[in-house]
Amino acid sequence: MKKFFLIAVVLAFSSFCFADTTIMQKIEGSAIMGQPAMNTTQTIKIKGTKARIDLGNMHKYQILDLSTKKMFLVDPDKKEAMSMSVDMLNAAGAMFKSANQGSEVNVQNTGNTRTVNGFKCTDYVITLTGAMAMTSKQCVTKDIDYKDFEAFRPYAEGMIRTFMGDKGMAKLPQGMAASAETTISLMGQNHTSKTELQSVTKEEIPAAIFEVPKDFKLMEAPTGMPKQQ
Repeated sequence: MKKFFLIAVVLAFSSFCFADTTIMQKIEGSAIMGQPAMNTTQTIKIKGTKARIDLGNMHKYQILDLSTKKMFLVDPDKKEAMSMSVDMLNAAGAMFKSANQGSEVNVQNTGNTRTVNGFKCTDYVITLTGAMAMTSKQCVTKDIDYKDFEAFRPYAEGMIRTFMGDKGMAKLPQGMAASAETTISLMGQNHTSKTELQSVTKEEIPAAIFEVPKDFKLMEAPTGMPKQQ
């Protein structure tokens, strides 16, 4: 569940743009909560209410299906997939929300504008205080058409609201992070991540890639934190 939860948070903070859309990002991240450091690419493919997330350095991939409120961690090498409900993620988020009561959110528009890989963006500094403290330097672009994202908005905003609350949500800049450098302090550990938007393309994606292959063994995630193999 730790990996599912962290992936959900990354999606919530960096990917406000969906539907038959392919988003390519370069991502770097330090080790946290038993997960190794990352330096790879992330490809997010979206079709309707389904998303697939592939990391360049892994064979495993994730599928999110909002119509069934399910997430799947798919392992092609073992021909198996583990599923869990989005409600389980929300329950995990509620635990952090309880620990982060009284947190404060501050959003500063620096007024600085620049271009990242062809995307015009504005620099913001977002800080969150509390049990889960965060500082995020983001260059936010509005060059992206986000109307296709509406199906995912309740899910992604729900994850952000878990930490920031409704008042904090109202302060966030609209758009997508063309680049972001974020440091999170969680459970006594500091985690630093960097993302850089490489490309956004809109073209039809085959529906089959958003389905777990029928000959794969399907397992339900236990209520506790499953070990990552």
